Amino acid sequence: MTWWPRLAVLDRTRIMAYLVAGVAALIFLGCASAAGHLVLWGGLLIVLGWLAALVDGSAAGLALFAAALLLDWIVSSPSPTTWWVLPAVVLLAVSWSLCVLAGAGPHNAPLPRPLVRVWLVRTGLLAAGCAVLGALVLAVTGRVAIGSPVLVTLALLSIAATAVWFSVRGAD
Repeated sequence: MTWWPRLAVLDRTRIMAYLVAGVAALIFLGCASAAGHLVLWGGLLIVLGWLAALVDGSAAGLALFAAALLLDWIVSSPSPTTWWVLPAVVLLAVSWSLCVLAGAGPHNAPLPRPLVRVWLVRTGLLAAGCAVLGALVLAVTGRVAIGSPVLVTLALLSIAATAVWFSVRGAD
């Protein structure tokens, strides 16, 4: 017998999605700390929010997890023109998307591959859009030159992500 009956019936693919979301949340905590300053209780709230999402799986658990992530970002008071904003926003999107994906549907059913593919593409497009927009903000503020290799790489990645999106969308 387990303390949390949901964990006993949770499918392996859903457990993996929750674990990757937890790792992404911890790396997000590192990015938030590098961008601002470390908030230990914020890290504790992130871990507790992730556990609530894992154990509960309801909208309340997911809302607590999202609130913990956002609260830690706000309290760490990052500079808006630091490069740490880019990986932080991508990790926040990845962590949140994986928790929502893992919590959707019957707990004992595996995650359908087509659904995972759609979520990966959409999260990738969101991440690419955030990276391009963030890089443009950094360029406008004078933190990086407009024609720099970083901006060119981000632009190419966003074009590639858009192409993947259209190819997957065409397959549906």
